[in-house]
Amino acid sequence: MSLAVIDTNEVHLIGRLAQPPEHKTMPSGDSAVSFRLVVRRPPAAIRRQTTDALECTS
Repeated sequence: MSLAVIDTNEVHLIGRLAQPPEHKTMPSGDSAVSFRLVVRRPPAAIRRQTTDALECTS
């Protein structure tokens, strides 16, 4: 296995967008997209189901 594979973390989130994604062009000409993803947590035995709102930039 190569070091590139060992040093890579991969995350899969399933949720919904809280609002439409926002596209930005940086001064360098690169693009970035920001969005908020709302993800449900599984219910715990003594708590009701909760959600997390994650701010993401790509």
